[in-house]
Amino acid sequence: MSLPLDRLREIFTHVGEHAAPEGFDPLRGPCWVWMGRADRYGYGKVSVFGKYQKAHRVFYEAMRGVDLRPSQVLDHECRQRLCCNPNHLAIVTSRANTLRGIAARRAFGVLPLPFGGTRTGT
Repeated sequence: MSLPLDRLREIFTHVGEHAAPEGFDPLRGPCWVWMGRADRYGYGKVSVFGKYQKAHRVFYEAMRGVDLRPSQVLDHECRQRLCCNPNHLAIVTSRANTLRGIAARRAFGVLPLPFGGTRTGT
């Protein structure tokens, strides 16, 4: 997807920075927290060309200069669904994304909530 620069700047005004979770590689930078609307699953959403899309996908495509296929999944390696930092996202299969999420819950014993909170993984 090719966004006009002025639209990308406008979208970027809905992003704030927050420190990455403890133990996450600091060289990859802070989380870029989506401050706009979110869908019912906790992912940021933004209107692009009159259609709502996941904010992290829009940022990934714009910053990496790629067009993701609908079947391609981006894993939030920082485990924060509102994060839009392309350095925190990896293209994976749907199965790999699910398995990574399960592994993270087992490793931490909790499900991370956006930026600071947790809830038990049961």
